[in-house]
Amino acid sequence: MPIEFEKLFTGKLPAGFLQDLIERYTHPSREITIGARVGEDATVIEQSDGYLIVKTDPITFVTEQIGTYAVHVNANDIYCMGGMPKWFLCTVLLPEKG
Repeated sequence: MPIEFEKLFTGKLPAGFLQDLIERYTHPSREITIGARVGEDATVIEQSDGYLIVKTDPITFVTEQIGTYAVHVNANDIYCMGGMPKWFLCTVLLPEKG
């Protein structure tokens, strides 16, 4: 059942709608070991000398030390997938209305 964009709430997308988007707009590649899917925290890309784990997660409801939280939350998910964090990929959430 298609979801109308005007009826979406601010925040996370409904799982079924997200799954539809993933199926429609992602394409398999032999280099992608773990790709986009509902509930997956990172993507694993095979490189000639190992694997690259790519992760970004928005941080909400934090006012003090937001940078520290953003780095730690994202680094934790990389560690949990067996990787060593080296770089930081940032998701920025802007207010719905200015």
